[in-house]
Amino acid sequence: MDALGYYSIATMATVSPGHFPLIIASVFFPRTMTWFQVREYDDLGRYLRQAQLCVLVLMGIVVGLCYFLTPLVVHQALPTFAAGIPALKVSIFSAIFVGLVHLPIQYQIASNKQWALVWVMALATAAYYGTGIAWFR
Repeated sequence: MDALGYYSIATMATVSPGHFPLIIASVFFPRTMTWFQVREYDDLGRYLRQAQLCVLVLMGIVVGLCYFLTPLVVHQALPTFAAGIPALKVSIFSAIFVGLVHLPIQYQIASNKQWALVWVMALATAAYYGTGIAWFR
């Protein structure tokens, strides 16, 4: 039962930074829809690549801070869960990939290609669980 608490610390530290790009994507969504209606397709792609690069840099900084600061906070505030820090340090890097998902989803919706998302999400889910199963065998 203690392991559940250890992994909940890792999950909390991973999910929390993943919300920053969701906020950014929520702000970009109306602009993306408008942009797609009045501008060229290539302009929208360039616009979203720049936004995605900004999210990547932001997530790199946030994940780096979480990687180094969260163990300090756990040792000070929740010392009984200090054994979960190694799991936290491994899982925190997945927040970068979680953060990179939101803007391409907006792009797919704006270009009316939602069904492509089904295949992308199915592939990502299979890779996620497949990697997890292979890693822990």
